[in-house]
Amino acid sequence: MRNNLYTYVKNAKLEEKSGMEYLINKFEPLINKYSYRLMEPEDGKSELILKLIRLVKKVPLDKKCFKEDKYIISYIKISLKRQYIYLYEKQKKLALKQSYLDENNEYSFDKSNIIFYDLIKNLNNKEKYIFIKKYIYNFNSSEIARNLKISRQNVYITEKRAIKKIINTFQLNNRTM
Repeated sequence: MRNNLYTYVKNAKLEEKSGMEYLINKFEPLINKYSYRLMEPEDGKSELILKLIRLVKKVPLDKKCFKEDKYIISYIKISLKRQYIYLYEKQKKLALKQSYLDENNEYSFDKSNIIFYDLIKNLNNKEKYIFIKKYIYNFNSSEIARNLKISRQNVYITEKRAIKKIINTFQLNNRTM
């Protein structure tokens, strides 16, 4: 008698390693097909293999129709497709949430820029330039000094003077509120 899927499923249910390995190898092309359609193919493949293992343990071999290969194949294919759809929908929802979070972070960043520019509005042009280069574009004092053709010490002194102006402006605004 030849080995059919019924025998392999029965062996896999009895915790025999060879039966489960055969089934995983047999359905690997289908698993690969679905996993490569997902955003995370490696995770998807692992999830689908786990689903196959759980599924094999649940196959109702006591039903007469499951003695034939075509019914076992159909049962496994449909279940793997449903798992793929579930994983796809889950990833789609996660991507939507992620994009929503990204949009919120961009909004917060824009709002913080507005606050920053509001704080430096009372500074002179040189102080504004130094502040923007240092705190928005992350230039260091040497690079700013080179661009302005002044010394690093001059950049440092101008920055400290600007900080004092901002603190004074901030304190005045808090007193009036």
